[in-house]
Amino acid sequence: PDGSMMIATDGLYEERKEVYAPFRNGLALTVSSCCLGVWLILNWEAAMVGMIVAAFTYYKIHSLNTRVRSRFYYNHSDTVDFKDIFEGPANIIGIPTPNKTNNSTASSPTSLRASPTQST
Repeated sequence: PDGSMMIATDGLYEERKEVYAPFRNGLALTVSSCCLGVWLILNWEAAMVGMIVAAFTYYKIHSLNTRVRSRFYYNHSDTVDFKDIFEGPANIIGIPTPNKTNNSTASSPTSLRASPTQST
């Protein structure tokens, strides 16, 4: 049906938000639990090293998240729809149609054709 791809794309775009957020939060909580777990299990020297590694991992996850979100963000007003195709600059009319409000012969398609008496 007409517009089904646009509806599907919009649906997937909204679904992406609902799937991506819990995944991102799950990664952040896993790294946070590692930070707390190393302090409960290991002595302070090993816990400090583990916490530095976990903090670096959290920083990398955050920077990658920022990069991915900026690449996939788009403004809905910048998207193309059928109105842009049929009414925009890509709309090429091969033969002009007569103006129905103005009955002048200059805008009729027959006036654009060469008459048989004109030489080519």
